[in-house]
Amino acid sequence: MSLSVTFCSTLQARHTGIKIVQQIAILLGCAVLPHLKALVDIVKHGLTDENQKVRCLITLMLFCLSASLNL
Repeated sequence: MSLSVTFCSTLQARHTGIKIVQQIAILLGCAVLPHLKALVDIVKHGLTDENQKVRCLITLMLFCLSASLNL
């Protein structure tokens, strides 16, 4: 039971961190450009995550970053 609770909480923590970066990109819009490398560095480990939900969320977050740069 302890292991499943830990896995669930770490999954939730990764999900929350990715969503925070995504919202920063949305709120800053094109002003995110000076911070782009730092934001990508924060979430780049998620591209190789074993959980498919995390990888999908990272992909969506990167799309939001690129969309905010095109505004």
